[in-house]
Amino acid sequence: MVKKGNIHNTLEYTMSKAISTAQLLILPHAGGHEFQYLELKNALKDEYKVQVLDLPSRGKNSRQNYSDWSIFKEEIISFVEKYVDNNTYLLGHSYGSLLAYEITKKIPIKGLMVSAFYPPLKAYQPSIPKTTHLDEESFIEYLTKYGAIDKRLFEDKKTKDFFLSGLRNDFNMLESYVPQEETVNVPLCCFLGEEDNIYELSEMRDWCKLTDSEFSLHLIKGDHFGFLSQPNFIKNTIIKFIGSTNEIY
Repeated sequence: MVKKGNIHNTLEYTMSKAISTAQLLILPHAGGHEFQYLELKNALKDEYKVQVLDLPSRGKNSRQNYSDWSIFKEEIISFVEKYVDNNTYLLGHSYGSLLAYEITKKIPIKGLMVSAFYPPLKAYQPSIPKTTHLDEESFIEYLTKYGAIDKRLFEDKKTKDFFLSGLRNDFNMLESYVPQEETVNVPLCCFLGEEDNIYELSEMRDWCKLTDSEFSLHLIKGDHFGFLSQPNFIKNTIIKFIGSTNEIY
């Protein structure tokens, strides 16, 4: 005969093991690179298997620029699919949130986390930035004006050239994106900086329309990139989120 206490302990052990073996794949913001997420990765590495993905068209995976969203999306999905196992969670920041959502529509994962980005609903399409017509100087001015990038990245020419190509490609893809408003059947967790001057709290709440499962929204200190400067808060929230999804499943 198995005692109640033994069953409870076994369940706790099984859940703890599932949480500790969870994998977290992080998709960076527009023009973002792996090294910009090292502080967050280091905060989480003792809890999960964490990978920050250098996506096609940037970083060590830079091969080409894209002019068609559908081709770019399929390459992103194919690229990420190689990393996904049966206990994978996706976390996207800003533009990375859109990519994480699109991947979740096609690849089975355990949970989706998004930060500081419009929900991909048709109502928000007019708000998507239009930048393909801007010259380099105007494009940089746009990015720094709205806090979409750290302007110090453009003070050195080599650094500027390194980031600018990926940024251009990402914003071009964003401009050509057409929302399909498909829901995903996974728990969804959202983050937004209290001083973000690009996105509103009401907009982030609308992400709830895109999941058939649990939804939560968390405010963090700072602006659009406050997400990267609050690693301990993000870590603790992720631990709770992953723990709760294991209870659901």
